[in-house]
Parts: sequence; C-alpha cells; structure tokens
Amino acid sequence: MTNAHVAGAVDFCEGLTRVFHCEMTQVDLCFDDQVRVKSFAFSFRPIVTAELAMSAHEGLRAALIVLLAVHSAISASAAGGPLNLAGSEWGFMGETGRSARFVQFRSGGKVAGSSGCNRFIGTYSQEGDALMMGPLATTRMACPPDVMEREQEFLNILGKVRYAEASPLRLTLKDANRKVLGELVRHDAD
Repeated sequence: MTNAHVAGAVDFCEGLTRVFHCEMTQVDLCFDDQVRVKSFAFSFRPIVTAELAMSAHEGLRAALIVLLAVHSAISASAAGGPLNLAGSEWGFMGETGRSARFVQFRSGGKVAGSSGCNRFIGTYSQEGDALMMGPLATTRMACPPDVMEREQEFLNILGKVRYAEASPLRLTLKDANRKVLGELVRHDAD
C-alpha cells in the first residue's frame, strides 16, 4: 500500500469528523511470516447533536457519508490482491428479465450463465488477474434479432477475455492487450 493510499485514508477519516467519530486501523494480513495484504479497518460512532437530529438534510448527508465509508473500506481491502471469482455472479448494469446477460463463476473452474437468449456452460481458469473462459457450450434457441445480436456480442467478449480487474462490486474484462472488452456489476452482492 502506497503513501498515497495511507494519506487518502487519513483524509477520508478526517472528513467525517463533523458527524462521526472515525477510527482507522491499518491491518496487515500475514502468511508465512510475510505481509501479503495491507488494508485499513474503519470504525464509526455517530456524533448526535441537536442540530444533526433536527436536520433531515444532515441526516441524509450522514447516510451518504456512511455509504462512501463502506465503499472506501471495501476498495482499500480489495487493493491487497486479486478477487477470487469462484461463487460470484456478474452481469451488465441495468439488464433485467429474460434477456439479461450474466456469468456465474462456480467452484472447480466451472462457469455458467445466460447470453441473453440462450444459456451456456463451460470452464474458466483464473490466476492472479489472468482469466480465460472456454470452451463454452450453449443452447440453440432463437430469439428476436436484437437479442441475438447482443448475445453474440457477449459470447465474443467472453471468448476474448484474457485478463480481469475485479473489485467486490465491479468486474472489468480485458483482452490479451489489456484493452477493456466490457464492464460487469456483481449480482450476488448482499
């Protein structure tokens, strides 16, 4: 973790002092007597004042600050290394219903999902930020042309993936030249 990360975390905590007592602790996770992951743990205790209690605007502001704090803590802990994709599901933001495209990374290197019209299954391998999928087998149903076009686009993306950049809530798929092919959001996050 760089000095910029530390300074950013300290600035973040100091920015909360009006509505929260914020405590930041650096956490080092050690494996084989070597520090492998540096992260921050945050704890928040609300500072309730008459002004804060009487102002709905400030209450909403405080809630947004808490959400930003959670996001920052998640991002700081994710900076320690690649996210293991096994057990996660990812799809395109805003896509819902029967034609939503998504991919599920299962244990044992198995992958499954929906390409918009058809379902697919196959295998994947992940080592660090390297990610490869395939071969994939799909069902062969016919759908409206626009759905079939989006489906082919998604299957092409999955076939070209060689790298992935993952955070707890976003997965960026990249080709062999690390060019972004697509961005997915996590569907199974609580």
